[in-house]
Amino acid sequence: MKKLVYCCITAVAMLLAGCKYDVESVTVNPNEITLTIGKTYQLQHIVKPDKASQEVKWVSSNVGVAIVSATGLVTAKGEGVCKIMVCADAQKDVCVVTVKAESDGNDSILVEEVTISPDTLSLLEGNSFQLTAKVLPAMAPQTITWSTSNASVAMVSSIGEVYGIKEGKCDIIAKAGSKQAVCKVNVKSDNMLTFTIGSVSFNMIKVKGGTFVMGATSEQDTDYYNDELPVHYVTLTDYCIGETEVTQELWIAVMGSAKGIYSDVNKYPANQVTYRDCAPFIAKLNQLLYSQLNGKTFRLPTEAEWEYAARGGNKSNGYKYAGSNDISQVAWYRFNSGTVPKAVAGKKPNELGIYDMSGNVSEWCSDWYGPYSSNAQVNPQGAEYGDENKNKVVRGGTSSYDDRECRVTYRGGVSYNESSAPIQYGIRLALQ
Repeated sequence: MKKLVYCCITAVAMLLAGCKYDVESVTVNPNEITLTIGKTYQLQHIVKPDKASQEVKWVSSNVGVAIVSATGLVTAKGEGVCKIMVCADAQKDVCVVTVKAESDGNDSILVEEVTISPDTLSLLEGNSFQLTAKVLPAMAPQTITWSTSNASVAMVSSIGEVYGIKEGKCDIIAKAGSKQAVCKVNVKSDNMLTFTIGSVSFNMIKVKGGTFVMGATSEQDTDYYNDELPVHYVTLTDYCIGETEVTQELWIAVMGSAKGIYSDVNKYPANQVTYRDCAPFIAKLNQLLYSQLNGKTFRLPTEAEWEYAARGGNKSNGYKYAGSNDISQVAWYRFNSGTVPKAVAGKKPNELGIYDMSGNVSEWCSDWYGPYSSNAQVNPQGAEYGDENKNKVVRGGTSSYDDRECRVTYRGGVSYNESSAPIQYGIRLALQ
């Protein structure tokens, strides 16, 4: 009984003392290393038990040979041998450090392996990440040379910090002696905003503003119509535009029911959309996503914003259609669609990663349909008044149109006051 009481008192005393655990051991890894003058090596340590204080102290027995930082980083200073000691309470362990002058290559311990962590990496443009590499055995020279297979995609510093430059893939290589390890790097463009309503997500593509020539430029050959002239300079500020046309699943998430035919196919574009349908849809979308918008607002794109995005923005390759000179690569149109809309993103995107800006369904713009001016303009809003039919601009062509009507400069005008629309009309969002 006395023994039990004593144990209880001891346990209570430990609790009152904050449950302090004595250090039972401290170990250093590795126990031996060989460095050349000026080189460094990061030692590791383990204190047991885990609940004991993890505070340690590092000490060099000869700072003329090697010094050690408070975190265990050893720096070789001069030829010789010294001990690097790690201390935790009354416990200690030692790593023996041999420092040589620059190696002549004959007495070095050969590198057997180089490892890199992580060995795959996804990185956004403009961001960085610190890779780590390890040379085995620990007594081999620890000098690591970093390099990249494609400096236009990602660069790497002398200590293994990777910088994403532009979208693409490359290898980052860590080399020591005759051995090397590779990290596969995938740099992605930071050009997208994602929004979610319930289980439905959709993407908006960031479009960097700039100046472009709007209208029937030379790549349109002789296929243009008179309302695509005169060509004129337009300057736009930054904005976002839908990666795809508004889908049935998004329309249902916002409005509670599908719009148009193929209502049971979530990835088909909402269709039979009139201009009068657009405003209540956008208003409710802004309301539902208020907390995600950070002061931004969904709206219809202007005609100039639509054409600039269709052309590929500041990444434009000057294509006739949105992303190619071969319409079949990028568009659902009369000769490959059966003249009905198809699921979005079924063809290749354009230079900005935007789908279906040629063909599939025509897309409403906010502008009144009217003649172009030859004057240079900044963020134009279109004609001041509509024509006699009070038409609004539609862009992009449809799944039932010929290739001529699916060009990036083709324009159409449809009455804003119609109470119904054919299957060919849909909507693509803008955000600013």
